[in-house]
Parts: sequence; structure tokens; C-alpha cells
Amino acid sequence: MSNTKQFLTGLNPTNLASLFQLISTARNTTDVVIVWKMAGGHKNIVQTNAGDGNGEYTTNFTDLSGPLIISGSGDVTTNYVDGGGATNVPSCYYRIRLAP
Repeated sequence: MSNTKQFLTGLNPTNLASLFQLISTARNTTDVVIVWKMAGGHKNIVQTNAGDGNGEYTTNFTDLSGPLIISGSGDVTTNYVDGGGATNVPSCYYRIRLAP
């Protein structure tokens, strides 16, 4: 990610520890829990794309959540639970998008 893009997302491009980081995606019974680290004070939208049985997918991601306000300042860890996400399709891909 360029320094400009890091700055626009609230990260500090001069600090190697300040980064967007996907920490985990884990199945919890029928749900999927997504945990990531992001700069506080911004909004994120969780997006999804259903894959096929071979793990293939298209680039047509759709919004799974409304804007999630990431509270706090500095880098914070947050999560989202996709209710039923572990049972919906053969494979599923997630993406976190910065919301305006």
C-alpha cells in the first residue's frame, strides 16, 4: 500500500507497526468471525464473494455489512460476525473496504 493510501486510511506510513492487518477468519459453529486491525476513527464495510466448489471466485464482491464505525484512535482490533456464513456456500471470500 502506498504512503498516500496508508495516510488516507488513518494509518501512519512512517510507522512499520501501523498497518491494516487481517488477523483471522474462523468458523464458530455456523458463523464466521473475521478479526482485523485498522486505524480507529474510520468506517469499514465487510464484503463477501461466494466461491464455487473449486475455490474459484469472481471479483464481484457485495456489501455484507453497513458501515462499521471503528472507534478509538491509533490502531485498533475489531471484528465482524457473518451469521450463518459457514453454511451458505462451498467457499466464501471476504474483503474489508474503507467506507467514506
